[in-house]
Amino acid sequence: MAQPGAADLSEERFLPLLLISSFYFWQIRRFYPFLLFGFLAITVREDVSIVFALIGLYSLIRKRKPKWYLAPIAIGSAWFMASMLWLIPAMNPAGLSTRPAAHYGQLGNSNIEIVKTLLFRPWRLLKILFSSMQHLATMYGLWLSFGFGITFLSASMLIAFPSLSETLLIDRPNLSHINAAAIAAALFPAFILGLFIFDRYILKKFRVSIAISLALVTLFSTSALAYTWFSPGRYTPRYNYGTAMEIMNQIPDDASVMLPIYMIIKAKPDQQVRGYYQVRYEVNQKGYLTIDEDYIVLDSRKIRKELQDIPENEGEKLVREKVQASPDYLMVLDRDDLQLYIRVGALDAVTS
Repeated sequence: MAQPGAADLSEERFLPLLLISSFYFWQIRRFYPFLLFGFLAITVREDVSIVFALIGLYSLIRKRKPKWYLAPIAIGSAWFMASMLWLIPAMNPAGLSTRPAAHYGQLGNSNIEIVKTLLFRPWRLLKILFSSMQHLATMYGLWLSFGFGITFLSASMLIAFPSLSETLLIDRPNLSHINAAAIAAALFPAFILGLFIFDRYILKKFRVSIAISLALVTLFSTSALAYTWFSPGRYTPRYNYGTAMEIMNQIPDDASVMLPIYMIIKAKPDQQVRGYYQVRYEVNQKGYLTIDEDYIVLDSRKIRKELQDIPENEGEKLVREKVQASPDYLMVLDRDDLQLYIRVGALDAVTS
């Protein structure tokens, strides 16, 4: 489970092995290990529960006993609703951008509306997918990568699931930003095709090949996790960590604040928090930027040195330009590439 303050439940590197293991136990008809690995997969990321429910639908197509399709459909749907409606909001400080707000806004104005749309009006997904040439081009690219290619390497579909994305549902879909599990209905035929062929590989003459594939996936997944989680540099504090904590200590517990993504986890529960990803998505959807936070923290090093097309940097640059030109904000701290701006009215309240 992600840390408090995260925008989702994700640690995507765990997904490939869990999904493949779950389907492996599905194929050899080990019901409880199948449910166990499936449940572990859906706790990694909330929208993977839709994938698990699709495996239940595949079980129905293959005419398995009722428990094989009722259980994953029920568990997947229940977890999706629970995570969207309760778990993720409970883990976020009030006002923090969540995945539903950032990515699924076209499906509804609230978590409840989004859940209802996905479960009871899935045809709205197709309306979005075919809404522009850019959406069609993105979907075509996904089909080439994960649809047509499945015919030749069926396991690639399951391995690639963490690399697919809800990017098809946002305003400006872009293949370069694919980084999540797919729930788009247009990919369902590719998913079923991959399961059929993967099923055949395990069931018949490709047992040795699939065993080698699973071993390699396990090896690379374990190596990647070991490198990521146990690298000595992973837990090395940022060079400006002390300044960041000093800034957070200066912000009142109930203040509204805009923060870089890496500082959001330090936010207090009562603070109204907004991140720069959310700013970027709001600008894309509304066409204008509204800033009314009392405290704004900017990281000039991120903007200066990182890639220019990172969404967070785009939002941060927009805010920087507007704040610097506004007479309503005053910079009170500039150290270690971090700047703290305070709204004039909030500063008067603090000093009075």
